[in-house]
Amino acid sequence: MEYGSDSLEIQQSTLPKDARVLMIDDVLATGGTLIAADKLIRNAGFTVCGAITLLEIGALNGSAILNQHGILNKSVLIS
Repeated sequence: MEYGSDSLEIQQSTLPKDARVLMIDDVLATGGTLIAADKLIRNAGFTVCGAITLLEIGALNGSAILNQHGILNKSVLIS
Protein backbone atom coordinates (compact mmCIF):
# COMPACT_ATOMS: atom_id res chain seq x y z
CA MET A 1 0.00 0.00 0.00
CA GLU A 2 1.15 3.51 -0.75
CA TYR A 3 0.10 4.94 2.60
CA GLY A 4 0.71 2.14 5.12
CA SER A 5 0.58 -1.61 5.41
CA ASP A 6 -2.20 -4.16 5.41
CA SER A 7 -2.88 -7.66 4.15
CA LEU A 8 -4.89 -9.33 1.39
CA GLU A 9 -6.38 -12.81 1.67
CA ILE A 10 -8.33 -15.16 -0.57
CA GLN A 11 -9.99 -18.52 -0.03
CA GLN A 12 -8.96 -20.88 -2.81
CA SER A 13 -12.45 -22.41 -2.79
CA THR A 14 -13.93 -19.01 -3.74
CA LEU A 15 -13.11 -19.46 -7.41
CA PRO A 16 -13.35 -22.49 -9.69
CA LYS A 17 -10.13 -24.31 -10.58
CA ASP A 18 -8.29 -22.63 -13.48
CA ALA A 19 -10.28 -19.38 -13.03
CA ARG A 20 -9.22 -16.29 -14.94
CA VAL A 21 -9.42 -13.20 -12.74
CA LEU A 22 -9.93 -9.57 -13.74
CA MET A 23 -8.80 -7.32 -10.88
CA ILE A 24 -10.87 -4.18 -10.30
CA ASP A 25 -9.79 -1.28 -8.08
CA ASP A 26 -11.09 2.24 -7.57
CA VAL A 27 -7.85 4.24 -7.76
CA LEU A 28 -4.48 3.40 -9.29
CA ALA A 29 -1.66 5.33 -7.65
CA THR A 30 1.66 3.45 -7.54
CA GLY A 31 0.18 0.01 -8.26
CA GLY A 32 1.13 -1.54 -4.93
CA THR A 33 -2.30 -2.96 -4.11
CA LEU A 34 -2.79 -4.49 -7.56
CA ILE A 35 0.72 -5.97 -7.57
CA ALA A 36 0.03 -7.57 -4.19
CA ALA A 37 -3.35 -8.86 -5.41
CA ASP A 38 -1.70 -10.25 -8.56
CA LYS A 39 0.83 -12.20 -6.47
CA LEU A 40 -1.90 -13.49 -4.16
CA ILE A 41 -4.14 -14.63 -7.01
CA ARG A 42 -1.31 -16.33 -8.89
CA ASN A 43 -0.02 -18.04 -5.72
CA ALA A 44 -3.54 -19.37 -5.14
CA GLY A 45 -3.33 -21.08 -8.55
CA PHE A 46 -5.46 -18.74 -10.62
CA THR A 47 -4.66 -16.70 -13.73
CA VAL A 48 -4.75 -12.90 -13.73
CA CYS A 49 -5.98 -11.61 -17.08
CA GLY A 50 -5.62 -7.90 -16.23
CA ALA A 51 -6.68 -4.98 -14.07
CA ILE A 52 -9.20 -2.19 -14.45
CA THR A 53 -9.31 0.97 -12.34
CA LEU A 54 -11.80 3.80 -12.28
CA LEU A 55 -9.20 6.54 -11.78
CA GLU A 56 -5.45 6.64 -12.34
CA ILE A 57 -3.30 9.34 -10.76
CA GLY A 58 -1.15 9.82 -13.85
CA ALA A 59 1.77 11.59 -12.18
CA LEU A 60 2.52 8.47 -10.08
CA ASN A 61 3.05 6.24 -13.16
CA GLY A 62 1.08 3.31 -11.72
CA SER A 63 0.15 2.01 -15.17
CA ALA A 64 3.80 1.83 -16.22
CA ILE A 65 4.69 0.04 -12.97
CA LEU A 66 1.94 -2.53 -13.53
CA ASN A 67 3.17 -3.03 -17.11
CA GLN A 68 6.68 -3.70 -15.74
CA HIS A 69 5.15 -6.46 -13.58
CA GLY A 70 3.38 -7.96 -16.61
CA ILE A 71 -0.10 -6.84 -15.52
CA LEU A 72 -2.25 -5.60 -18.40
CA ASN A 73 -4.28 -2.62 -17.21
CA LYS A 74 -6.73 0.08 -18.25
CA SER A 75 -8.18 3.07 -16.39
CA VAL A 76 -11.47 4.80 -17.11
CA LEU A 77 -10.12 8.24 -16.13
CA ILE A 78 -6.58 9.57 -15.79
CA SER A 79 -5.93 12.68 -13.73
